[in-house]
Amino acid sequence: MAAYIVRRLIQGVVILIIISFVGFMLTRLSGDPLAQYTNNPRISAADRARIARELGVDRPLPIQYLGWLSKAVRLDFGYSFTTREPVMKRIAERLPNTLILMITSEIVIIIISLLVGVYQATHQYSILDNLLTALSFVGYSMPIFFIAMGLILIFAVWFKELNVKQGLTWLPYLPTGANIWDQSKIENWIRQLILPVASLTIIQVAGYTRYIRSSMLEVLSQDYVRTARAKGLDERMVILRHAFKNSALPFVTIIGLDIPFLLGGAIVTETVFSWPGMGRLFWEQAGRGDFPVVMGILILVAVAVVIFQILTDVVYTMLDPRIRLS
Repeated sequence: MAAYIVRRLIQGVVILIIISFVGFMLTRLSGDPLAQYTNNPRISAADRARIARELGVDRPLPIQYLGWLSKAVRLDFGYSFTTREPVMKRIAERLPNTLILMITSEIVIIIISLLVGVYQATHQYSILDNLLTALSFVGYSMPIFFIAMGLILIFAVWFKELNVKQGLTWLPYLPTGANIWDQSKIENWIRQLILPVASLTIIQVAGYTRYIRSSMLEVLSQDYVRTARAKGLDERMVILRHAFKNSALPFVTIIGLDIPFLLGGAIVTETVFSWPGMGRLFWEQAGRGDFPVVMGILILVAVAVVIFQILTDVVYTMLDPRIRLS
């Protein structure tokens, strides 16, 4: 297994170099970081040339990339074009907010998906199974911004208007520029966490449950499951020990792909709810042509993807001893 991990790490380094090169070229060619100075009459051509030298964009693109790469391997992604702060400082300011949102969402998603998916597989074609299947298709087909705006309208606007008359508890969402760590009570930002978590959960659970249900149904039809039942084993043990463990591989794959993107945040959700996280930072700085920040977030997510894919392969061998890494 050690040789396999080393080989995968080497492959991961090559993939990261390719991703960084393509991402660097695309970000540099997508806009001009000096565009904000072009039409400013107070900035002369000499000033623009000096700014270009300071930002390091006056050299050919291959030279710029090599210079950026030599620093990136030391986790030095340069300075933000807009604030002139170190990129890692800007990322470090937003990362805790994103991790709070995304880890909470992932835990809720996994728990609900497992419960619903296993129930549907063990109660195939029941009324509740058909109802949950229909709801999952509806939830999966709805765009995230529609769900987010709908939740805000219902629980943050309508409930607030009815609060005086009916005593309904309304759920706040963060105003622009707010910091969740500024809240005096933990209950306040927990309430502010409910709506964005609910938005992400509705979308993800709809997809997760379909994988779990189909995988469980396939395993439940296998001979060894019928044999376990014929031996008189308790149905709960048959489901949990024999069926679920062997049907978990597709679910592990999905989680292994999703977890790395926890670092990148949820762009639409964080933007709609003004959540000060990585996704919103990526969206804001991409629109402003702040390439160092965009590349910093992109590379951190890519590194996480490579690492978690290797961990996923290792988990495979723990769940199914028939799988051997070589």
